[in-house]
Amino acid sequence: PEMVLPPVDEALLAKVMELGFEEVRARKALLSGAGNVEGALQWCLDHAEDEDIDAPIDLVPATAGSETAVAKSIKCVATGRLFRSMTEAQAYAEKTGRTEFEECTEEKKALTEDEKKAKVAELKALAARRRAEKADVEKVDDIEREKKRREEGKDLG
Repeated sequence: PEMVLPPVDEALLAKVMELGFEEVRARKALLSGAGNVEGALQWCLDHAEDEDIDAPIDLVPATAGSETAVAKSIKCVATGRLFRSMTEAQAYAEKTGRTEFEECTEEKKALTEDEKKAKVAELKALAARRRAEKADVEKVDDIEREKKRREEGKDLG
């Protein structure tokens, strides 16, 4: 089979190279899992002194559709949930305690207008519920503080 460089996001590669990095360094940064320009820049800076930084990248067998084998999302292994960015995946990991994620060629679809409206309504309802629960807790706390204040007042009198 024909041997080619491992596929990377060509648009990101061009952006990283515009910052003045050699193609081999930019490719290595993107192959390391850097999913954006900032991540690739950081990788290039972190590895600038590596002895093999400018060594050629090993070629891989060309496969049908290898140009489209670029990660478009991050997937939670346990739930199959897709995330557009590493930041979204990290927030989910912190919230749920999940730790296994993988890059995925499946793209997370944008919400339709109706889905956006439904999501906004759902989040507003959740926020209202949480405010109501917090108000209930504060009401109980206020009553307890007032009882305590009155008891202390009686003790002084």
